[in-house]
Amino acid sequence: MKFRIWDKEAKYLDYDVRITSTDKYEKVEVLDAFSEWTEIEEPGYILMRGIGVKDRDGHEIYEGDILTDEGYFENDYWDYARICFDKDEYTYCIVWKDEGIVESITNCGDYAIAGNIYEDKELLDRVEE
Repeated sequence: MKFRIWDKEAKYLDYDVRITSTDKYEKVEVLDAFSEWTEIEEPGYILMRGIGVKDRDGHEIYEGDILTDEGYFENDYWDYARICFDKDEYTYCIVWKDEGIVESITNCGDYAIAGNIYEDKELLDRVEE
């Protein structure tokens, strides 16, 4: 499973992440500028998992990503969706703002990643929580 973190202090999205866990603890480390693994302490980060599918351009999709349909499906405007975790169904899904529909992540290959909820705050105006 792939992970990335949003470093709250540095305001940086880091993909060089490794997780070490036991029954008693979980250690999150990132690869620093000196190619050494450095532990990051909570609550200084937000951990996001790769959901196991890619967008139409072949990019891995993670929790917190925002997808776009880029005006497909007979629409002349772009719709935006957020990757969400459905606790009741215990699965990820795509939640479209303007179209008001929820669809399976198996359709992610039809869409492109437009950004994420941390680096692309202007897209949040278009995507509801």
